[in-house]
Amino acid sequence: MDAEDARSLAAGDIARLFAKYDSVIRGRCRLRIPNRADADDVAQNVRLRLLAEHRRGKTYGDHPYRVIVNQVILYTIRDHFDGGPIDVPLPEDWEPAAPPDGAHERVELEELLAELPDGD
Repeated sequence: MDAEDARSLAAGDIARLFAKYDSVIRGRCRLRIPNRADADDVAQNVRLRLLAEHRRGKTYGDHPYRVIVNQVILYTIRDHFDGGPIDVPLPEDWEPAAPPDGAHERVELEELLAELPDGD
């Protein structure tokens, strides 16, 4: 999967990557943002940020694209809640391996809790 993503990136096939990760982007935004319209707006801003990164020729070293997608989701959601601009490219020095303020762990925990069966 990661190798296929790397090939798509190298070939400039961002449309295939967007199609592949669309449900992930939408789902994570809807999980964290209760208002569906706001969540969809933030998801669109995630796509715009990813597109801006691609157009700027941003490379991510050995980081798999799925990690990059999740990091951009986390940064965009954080900016949404902090009132920051969510429609601008990320800074050049952002580190894909470091989630903002532990946000990655919170999202994973919420996903795990959502999968638990209803209790009695």
